[in-house]
Amino acid sequence: MTFELRPYQTEAATKAIEDLKKIDKASVLMPTGAGKTETMIKICELFLAENRCSIMILSHLGDLTEQTTDRFKLRSPKITTGIFRAQQMPGFNTDVIISTMQTARDVNKSERLNKKLFKDVKLLIIDECHYLFNESYDKVFDNFEDCKIVGFTATPFRKNKLMTNFFDKISFSISMQELIDMKFLVPPKLKIIKTETNTVPELMAAVANTYKQFESGNSSIVYLRTIEQADIMRNIFVELGVKAESIHSQLGETERKERILKFRNKEIDVLTNVDVLTAGFDAPHIKSIFMPFKTDSVTQYLQRIGRGLRPHKDSGKEECVVYVHGSEPKILEGYYEQIQQEALQINRKIERDNSSHTNELDWLEINDKDSSEYVWCQKVCEVVNEMEKIGMTNFAKELDDKRFPSEFLQNFEDLKRNLPIREIKIPHGDRPLTEKQFYFLKYHGFEPAMTEGLNRREANMMIRSIKKTNTNKYTIANGRYEGYHVSELPYKYAEIVKRTQPQSLVACMIKNWEKEYRTTKKKSKKK
Repeated sequence: MTFELRPYQTEAATKAIEDLKKIDKASVLMPTGAGKTETMIKICELFLAENRCSIMILSHLGDLTEQTTDRFKLRSPKITTGIFRAQQMPGFNTDVIISTMQTARDVNKSERLNKKLFKDVKLLIIDECHYLFNESYDKVFDNFEDCKIVGFTATPFRKNKLMTNFFDKISFSISMQELIDMKFLVPPKLKIIKTETNTVPELMAAVANTYKQFESGNSSIVYLRTIEQADIMRNIFVELGVKAESIHSQLGETERKERILKFRNKEIDVLTNVDVLTAGFDAPHIKSIFMPFKTDSVTQYLQRIGRGLRPHKDSGKEECVVYVHGSEPKILEGYYEQIQQEALQINRKIERDNSSHTNELDWLEINDKDSSEYVWCQKVCEVVNEMEKIGMTNFAKELDDKRFPSEFLQNFEDLKRNLPIREIKIPHGDRPLTEKQFYFLKYHGFEPAMTEGLNRREANMMIRSIKKTNTNKYTIANGRYEGYHVSELPYKYAEIVKRTQPQSLVACMIKNWEKEYRTTKKKSKKK
């Protein structure tokens, strides 16, 4: 049976593969329900077609290994797969190894795997890569060196960590709202339940009564804070005649799988849980989601509602109702409406107003504003603001979307310091950038798509900033033209120096720059 990918899945896989030819670490941002596994399979097919090697797919959940293996057998049976987990070891000629971070970080197990494999592992695909900031992933990268990396996530932020400054580039992104507009997901319908008090028993009673009144017989999930609450909520449902079970970390793997299977088979109507039913849990027949306690994070909200947005044609499902409880004094009016709107737009490439990029700071689960990730994100917003003030709007948007070359993403202090203090006017500044400007920017990592529509004035300001920032091998250290980049030297002066003082430091700098610049230009033209 031939399986046809959705157009955006093909685009995501193709872009990731193309980027891996130029960079080492690419990321793909796709919300829950977008079909990440199918996209991973396509990436494997494309990469294996060009490379004789093995690929390893990693997740943080053991349950996902079998689920992913089954999907490969269904979608791409020609690719040989094997599980690398606990006592399981893949065959020596396996194309795709499916494992967990916990197994791959083990030095002894990884050594045995590498010795057994006939082909080297050359690509790591990391599912739910917002968990990358767990220190254990460093051990994985040590065990599998010199690998290209593709990371998949629906939520690019996690616990004050901004995923984007690990990867060299976001190859593809699509938002939940865009998938809803394409009819690949159903929309969430937000309903806020008010209660007189905020005690746990009253909130649980409100959940049970709301379910009985509006959702009776429908498949639903309830998110709670503690295991004790999940079990109590389950008991309340059972006492009201509702078929319910609880899912939490204290259950054994077998028992947890059995309860989830009963829910999928509609033998159970309601599952109560403590954030177990987030990543990797698929049940398209879910029609409602309950969150009786405040959800502080957009990313957590996104993960939760994503469980219920997959379409289910058999039941005629057209929406998923999301019940939240907004009676707590600390929940401001309009809080959940705002958090849902932001969740739907995450990853979307949309035109923003001049201040909306600072919302990114709000998306972070802010507890420690001194954390390196929060400070890094804050610097992004500061530089974007500065660029917009002086008319560098195209570059501001690219930086806001984290599509800037990685060398600049790592060094905001110099970039901000060397920006022009005001807009610079030049003759014919509104005309398209020149060929020389194009190749200069391309040499410094700005891809053609990033300079499309750029005018000479804005390109000139960026080039000046780069030259001031790049104060190493091509900046004159002293003399008449101290502080000048070699490309700014008058043509006649440069020619005289090369002819009369060919062994001087300045002459060598000029010749090296010309050689490097022309080589880059020639390669770019061939492409």
